[in-house]
Amino acid sequence: MNLITLYKKERQSADSEDSSLPDKINEFYTWLDRENSSTPVLLPCDNDPPFLVTEQENKARSDKAGCEQDGNDDNDNHFVHDEEDAAAAAAANDDDDRDDDENDDGDDKDDDDKMMMMMMMMMMMMMMMVMMMMMMMMMMMMMMMMMMMVVGMVIMRIMMVMMMVMMIMVMIKIMIIMVMMMIVVEVVVKLKGVMATTIMILTLMTIMMKITC
Repeated sequence: MNLITLYKKERQSADSEDSSLPDKINEFYTWLDRENSSTPVLLPCDNDPPFLVTEQENKARSDKAGCEQDGNDDNDNHFVHDEEDAAAAAAANDDDDRDDDENDDGDDKDDDDKMMMMMMMMMMMMMMMVMMMMMMMMMMMMMMMMMMMVVGMVIMRIMMVMMMVMMIMVMIKIMIIMVMMMIVVEVVVKLKGVMATTIMILTLMTIMMKITC
């Protein structure tokens, strides 16, 4: 005979003799029915039947259980908040480091851009100087042609050949200057500081000597 059969038999006998049963037994069966029902019943702390626990003890147990649960929740929330704060602080530090790196890269790029702009301006100035020299040579050639027309045709032809040779030499010088400027720009962009300034000054001196000679 299992427990369910015994319980049913006891329940039938209790129903038939309900008037003679004490109140405690009725409370016990009510509690047992509630325990075996599909809907669970939440007891304070222990699994003691309610009729064996006084009202004050039941209230004290409920308060104690509630306090412990609240305390655990507070501790859990505290740990969770600490972890969230630590994660947020770590993310903020990573963002700051990344911003610093980006700012450093931006400063380097700005310096390179300024250097390139300076090099371009110097190249433009050199080109303007070369163009001015070519214009002066053309004007001198025109004046000499006008003068040679008066003197004679043979001398004019000789002077024309000489002027053509001079123009070819000037064009070769211009090509050499352009190549040197390109090399200097590449070197100065890679090297910064005193070395770059020294190379730039030496190059300008060499270019001026090439132009004047």
